[in-house]
Amino acid sequence: MVGKQQRERFRKLCTEDAYRAAWRYACRLSASREDAEDLLQEALVRALMRIHQLREPSLFKGWLFRIVRTRYIDIRRQARTKPPVFSNQVDNASVHELNASAELVREALTKLPAAQRETLMLFHYDELSLAETAQVLNITIGAVKQRLGRARAALKAQLKHLISSSVMEAGS
Repeated sequence: MVGKQQRERFRKLCTEDAYRAAWRYACRLSASREDAEDLLQEALVRALMRIHQLREPSLFKGWLFRIVRTRYIDIRRQARTKPPVFSNQVDNASVHELNASAELVREALTKLPAAQRETLMLFHYDELSLAETAQVLNITIGAVKQRLGRARAALKAQLKHLISSSVMEAGS
C-alpha cells in the first residue's frame, strides 16, 4: 500500500516534463500507441510503488526511464520474441512537420546499432545527463561517453552516405 507521503512525493517529482519525456521514450520503445500507453501506465504504477527507493530526487527522470526500459524488456521477455527494437513509426501529424533534413537524420538513426541509437536518444533527445543516461542503461558514465562518441561518429558517417546518395539520385 502506498502512503500519503509517498503519493505526495511522487506527485512533486513526476512533473509534466518528466511525464512527457517518459511518454516519448515509451512511444519509441513500443510498436503502437496502445502498447506505449500500457507500458507507461505500468511503469508509473511501479514508480509510485517504489518511490521510497529513490535516494536522489534530482535523478527522478532517469530513474523513471530505467523503470520504463526495464518493464519494456520484461514484457518482451514474457512474449518470448526477438530482442528490443525501437519503433520508427511516426504519426501523421508529425510527418507533415518533418523537413527533409529531419528525415535524413531519422533514417541515419535507424541504421545505427540499437545500443548507440538508444544512448544518443536518451542523451540528446530526452536531454538526460550522463549520469541519468548511465543509470537508465545500467552502464558506467565512461561507457556512456564512449558510446556517445562512437554513435556520433557512426551517425555522421551515415548522414554523409545518405546525403551523397540523395545528391547522386537527384543528378540522375
